[in-house]
Amino acid sequence: MTGSQVKGKSFRGALRYNQEKVAQGKGEVLDHSFLNTSEKGIIKEVAMVRVQRPDLKKYFYHTSINFPKDENVSNDLMIKIG
Repeated sequence: MTGSQVKGKSFRGALRYNQEKVAQGKGEVLDHSFLNTSEKGIIKEVAMVRVQRPDLKKYFYHTSINFPKDENVSNDLMIKIG
C-alpha cells in the first residue's frame, strides 16, 4: 500500500480526475460525505464551505491510497483504512 497526500488549489481538477477514473472503470467511489454526487452538486457544496474561509489559497486536501493489483483488499477494509 502506498499513500499520497496533496494540498492544492484545484478541487475541480482533482474531482474530474477521480470521476474520469470511475467512468473508465479504473476506480470506484466507496464512500463520500456529499449530499449530491454530481460534479455541479459537489462544487456547490465546496463553494459553500469556502465562503467560511475566503482567505485560504489552498482549500482542499486530497489523499490517495493505492494498493498493488495483486493485493486482495476488500472494499470494507479499504474504507476502514481510509
